[in-house]
Amino acid sequence: RMMAYWYRTLILGDVKDEYEPLCRALGVEPHAVGHGLPTRINPLDYGPLGNDWSHLPHAEVERRDAMVFSRWLTLVKGLVGSQHVRFDPTAERAVGAVLRDLSRHADDTGRLAEITIPQVWSRLNDPSDELVAECRYSNTQHLLDDIRPVRDALGALIHGHLRGLFDAPTTIKVDWRAPIQSLSLSRLDPLGD
Repeated sequence: RMMAYWYRTLILGDVKDEYEPLCRALGVEPHAVGHGLPTRINPLDYGPLGNDWSHLPHAEVERRDAMVFSRWLTLVKGLVGSQHVRFDPTAERAVGAVLRDLSRHADDTGRLAEITIPQVWSRLNDPSDELVAECRYSNTQHLLDDIRPVRDALGALIHGHLRGLFDAPTTIKVDWRAPIQSLSLSRLDPLGD
């Protein structure tokens, strides 16, 4: 109803494809994720916040930095938690350190590298001495043992039942000027909860 007043509609998870007819009637093809489909959603995509930071005032860089890394941690926590794995402060510290390292945020170039779940998983599976020290573990094996459930949950996104959905750069382009955008999740129904 609000679309008649030029409001745009975003459906972030159409589990029953109820919005597909409306999308098509408005000339918009809905996006769909599922096994065997080409759509990939990178939960660690920067989106418009990733545009060149080198020309931004320092305060804006800090604001975007806080937003991006907070979102990433929330997204990783959600993906891990969806597999009934606890994402405690220790795991958050390790994942946060890996995210910052992978994004090359510390090199102050103003450009942030795109990060994917497989890269995070790889760094957690083969941690550097710096990561072990930053997370205050006594040795590499201690870190590996302590965050094994988190590593396994992230591994499921790459090699397990959720492979091919969240394990590569985003392949869709959202048209923010379209009257409606929809992400269909109905093809995931055979996977269960």
